[in-house]
Amino acid sequence: MEKYTAFADPSSGVNPFIPFWLANPPRDSKGVKLLRPLLLCLPLVVLRLPFLILGMLLLAVSQLLVTVFTLLSAPVGRGLACLLYPVSAKLVLLGVGVVRYHKDLADSRRLKIRPIVDPASFGSSDIILSNYQSLTDVLLLLACWAPRKFIFVNSAGQARILGPIGALLEACSKNPGQWGPQVAGLPDAEQILDEGAGPYVIFAEGARTNGTGILRFPKKVDAFVEAARKSGRLGAAGIHYSSKNNCGHYSPS
Repeated sequence: MEKYTAFADPSSGVNPFIPFWLANPPRDSKGVKLLRPLLLCLPLVVLRLPFLILGMLLLAVSQLLVTVFTLLSAPVGRGLACLLYPVSAKLVLLGVGVVRYHKDLADSRRLKIRPIVDPASFGSSDIILSNYQSLTDVLLLLACWAPRKFIFVNSAGQARILGPIGALLEACSKNPGQWGPQVAGLPDAEQILDEGAGPYVIFAEGARTNGTGILRFPKKVDAFVEAARKSGRLGAAGIHYSSKNNCGHYSPS
């Protein structure tokens, strides 16, 4: 536009080659700005709230049942988790506005890890490696593979092992990963695998994904992941969000 500088008005920034109505669109009044969120958002909140409440209640009851039956019989507890967790997680996803998602499977042979196909393909002593951005990731993993435990780690190598409800609360915390010194470090992979209370999801980057690149794992997590990979019990799930598809779920990545 340098050659048109002589025609422009530097004091007002008006470009003579753009129609005035296009360069200066009409602005909404304060009343319209106040009413728009109420008219557009309030109906959506009213529609979604029942799904959110029902899903959270069902998830809490499901976790209680899974915990009790796991103590009696690990296979029965795992079967209940595969049955109940996806249903409750999908209801909560509807409540938070995630209407659809999809899974694309990458070449797991190239990554030298186990392929993840369905919840039944992962047992009580397996680990799913995943990135982490928000509570939606916890819900997506529950909806797809029904893990029973989530391992949150921070950059210092501390770890918290939580059930679905605890994982959602941790994901909602204002300062995730900022724990006191009383929180222990990440256990050895063998110790986790021998407990048989999984499948486990580990958010191995030690922080929320920044969306711009791959974060390096903390040193303790590197050793944990390598031990799990050598045992043949490691799978990976990469969660990707896009405005076009609401959110896309790619596994592994």
